[in-house]
Amino acid sequence: MWEGVLERQQNPVRDGMQDDLIMAAVRAAFSQLGEDADEAAFQKAVAKELGSAERELRLTFAPAAVPLRRPPPAAIAMLADEGKQLAPEGKDPCSRAAKLDVLWDHEGLHIPIELKFRLHRNSDTYGYMFLKDLHRLERVVKAGQHELLSETRYSIFVTRESVYWEGRRPEPQPFWLRDGSSTEKGQWFQYDQTSADTLWWRYPPFHLANTYTFRWQDLGRGAKVLLLRVHPQGA
Repeated sequence: MWEGVLERQQNPVRDGMQDDLIMAAVRAAFSQLGEDADEAAFQKAVAKELGSAERELRLTFAPAAVPLRRPPPAAIAMLADEGKQLAPEGKDPCSRAAKLDVLWDHEGLHIPIELKFRLHRNSDTYGYMFLKDLHRLERVVKAGQHELLSETRYSIFVTRESVYWEGRRPEPQPFWLRDGSSTEKGQWFQYDQTSADTLWWRYPPFHLANTYTFRWQDLGRGAKVLLLRVHPQGA
């Protein structure tokens, strides 16, 4: 059914071992980074620790299993007045220019990994971006020239900001990643603002096909890490 997705039964033992190896790579990479490290440095360090890994690969996506909601005509008209032409079906968060942070080649599997790294909060977009990574990982069917992708993918977020694991303002409530909380199957994610630009253009909304539970782990040096397994939509 899912062309480009490796047809394998989910294997809890194998996935658990992958979890441990990826977490070890994240811990080792984080321990090497200085206080001024950015996300690019973190991604590069994790890829190095994993070994056989490629970075920044162009992605190809399957259509969304849960159809995206259409923007109201009023929002389309408001954006048009600003010189932004929004299609009636809205803007797909899985853009053609999207790239994968890391593709890990492990025991014959091509495992997609998305990484977020924010030691200090300076915007309200990182909860949204992390959840959008889940949506993209659910839909991705090709990374670079690799069409056989593992059905177990990973999304990772490293931060020192408690606002993320506590799930509170000033982070937008729709994107709270509170420790122990869960998403619902088919849940819709969109900013809780009134601006058509924010709601439909700059930060396109999306559904998550699968459910996720957020469990943050201590990483040391005041940081925590959230590591989630992601499976293709419909898996």
